[in-house]
Amino acid sequence: MIRRGLLLAALLASSTAEAQFAPLTVVRPGGGILAADGVSVVPMQIVLQVRDRGPRIRSARIVASEGEITGTRVIGPGRVHFFYKAPERRRGVDEIFDVALTLSDGNTVAEAFTLSIPAASKPQVELTVDPGELLAEAPSSIRVEASAFGDDLEGLEVQADHGRLSGEPVSGRGKTLGRTATLEPPELPPDAPSHLMVVAVAATGVGYAVKVGDVPVAAPVRLSVEIPPGSRLEVNGAKNNPAPVPAPADGRTVMEDVEVDLTSPLTVFEVTGRKRKQLSTVVPTGVVSTGIAVPIPGQAVADGGTGPTVVVVIPPPTFGAPLFWPDIEVEGATLVRTEDVGPRVKALVLARPLEPKTVRVLLDEQAVGTIELGAARGQSVKLESLPARSGERLAASVVVTTPEGDPTDLPTPKVRLEGGDAMPLERVAVGRYRATLPAGYPGAPGTEVEVVAELPPLPKVTGAPLEYAQARLRTPLAGPPPALKAKDAPPPPPPPPPEGRRGHGPKLKVGASLHGSFGGTLGGMLMFGGGLMGEVRLPILDERLAIRVGAEYVRGSKTGRVTFDDERRLETTTTVAGFLFPLDVGFAVLKSESFELLVRAGFALRAERGGIDIQGDTPGAGSRLGFGGRASVEGALGVGSGALFFGAMVDGLGADMSGFSTPQVTLDGSLLNLRGDVGYRFWF
Repeated sequence: MIRRGLLLAALLASSTAEAQFAPLTVVRPGGGILAADGVSVVPMQIVLQVRDRGPRIRSARIVASEGEITGTRVIGPGRVHFFYKAPERRRGVDEIFDVALTLSDGNTVAEAFTLSIPAASKPQVELTVDPGELLAEAPSSIRVEASAFGDDLEGLEVQADHGRLSGEPVSGRGKTLGRTATLEPPELPPDAPSHLMVVAVAATGVGYAVKVGDVPVAAPVRLSVEIPPGSRLEVNGAKNNPAPVPAPADGRTVMEDVEVDLTSPLTVFEVTGRKRKQLSTVVPTGVVSTGIAVPIPGQAVADGGTGPTVVVVIPPPTFGAPLFWPDIEVEGATLVRTEDVGPRVKALVLARPLEPKTVRVLLDEQAVGTIELGAARGQSVKLESLPARSGERLAASVVVTTPEGDPTDLPTPKVRLEGGDAMPLERVAVGRYRATLPAGYPGAPGTEVEVVAELPPLPKVTGAPLEYAQARLRTPLAGPPPALKAKDAPPPPPPPPPEGRRGHGPKLKVGASLHGSFGGTLGGMLMFGGGLMGEVRLPILDERLAIRVGAEYVRGSKTGRVTFDDERRLETTTTVAGFLFPLDVGFAVLKSESFELLVRAGFALRAERGGIDIQGDTPGAGSRLGFGGRASVEGALGVGSGALFFGAMVDGLGADMSGFSTPQVTLDGSLLNLRGDVGYRFWF
């Protein structure tokens, strides 16, 4: 409870001067835990609500009866900034602030405030994770439920050391906050145990609390030790209680599929008769973090204060070993001390900087968390008109700043129309928001409306209530007004189905394509060509099944040399050309509105002529009708009413040049070729 008493009235020379200012207020502009803990240094401000052109504060003196006050300075016409550190008291302390302000007109305002500062106390935090353990071979999603209960809760933070948390943000206000989320585990090795942690942190103005949810991930491992022949290998603590394994003649003993998790004690023994000897062995580990650093809600503020700011949680020791804390380092802020919250939880008491900064927490030189210390709480708000986008009738920029002019996310402003409902906000940067009116808002284009932005005052410690900071903006409506609907008018009939799709049930989808080809055989023959194909998509499997038929012209050639007995060497050209009539079946393994990936397989009837030319003479050439197999992969990108496609094909499976031989010349060699296709497909 906070009590306020007036020890001395303002000493004013005239009634005119009395009317120029209001009573004083003590507020908290940043973070800090205001409790009798003997540790926290809390930034505070004295606010003199100056009226109109009243006198300004020229100097200030603030004295505490029990605690320490440092850094007193005037920061504005009606504001004095200082730091307060309460003494450590188990039952709290009654503190008195004696405040004397000297004004620019020579008058003095003197007032005393009595504050009952409680001992540090914790809110209640509850955290459940379900399931509470996983199998590495079949991991599943984890449901996370966190709740916090206490007076004037400042926030609830929920984080995981691995995986991705998704779900609704923190909800509730006042004395109850909660969050329900889903944790998707990371990729876990199936043959090594892992461990996941979920941490929930809640805070009020007088304390904080931490809850940890552990999710051990069991996995089958392989143990290998060397023990004397005649002994046997036994394991205690495995989840599946494996049978002992006798040592072979060479002593190299292996036990397979030992199911373990990192949180259960595990011991390995060499047993000879009645003698048991404990052994050391290596057990592989999977995903295990060094630790996780989580900010305490309301304390991640660059306010120059000192106090618990971040909590650090480490995983449990493996297989029942003793718990050892790694070395803790902090970059970006000064680590004053650590506080033991639990065996695996410590709070870091930081001397926070005055300017926004990034703080990194390291355990044994490994980064376990990056905390953004933002600017202190904003005290002013600005409004500016913005061009409306499609679907908007009005847009405005909202900026929240500290007295130094730094943008800040604390607190979130409230924006509304004068006499109307609240306007939705979109955060675009630190301390910057976009407020909009949707297209359905009534009013003729050009009609001026008044936008009002309000900022809650700084949290009051004691004194007179403060008013909301406010900004106003008159701006015209853009875009057309919403269409009027005639009363009792029947709903419009549904649009008719497009041509070719009338009736009920699925229909065939028919199309055609033109393409060009280029490639070569494995024997070095270069090939090019093109074709016209017809394609049918069957009305099953979401139109993924395709049948294609068509005609292609393909020509290939290869140059070489031939040597005669008289040692003459002549240039040769081998040519194969003809028409292919392919038939193939395809399936779209990937399919979306703008892209699909197909695999095709089939065969082609090949009507070709091939021969060899030796410096203008054709000693041998022949024609043949044959078959060849083919398979391809094709990607199609939607363009206009059709699709631009790119394919890679293996063609000519089983086809060769033997059919082109003559009694004078024998031609051989495979016509197996690799080719690329580029073309356009359109649908009727």
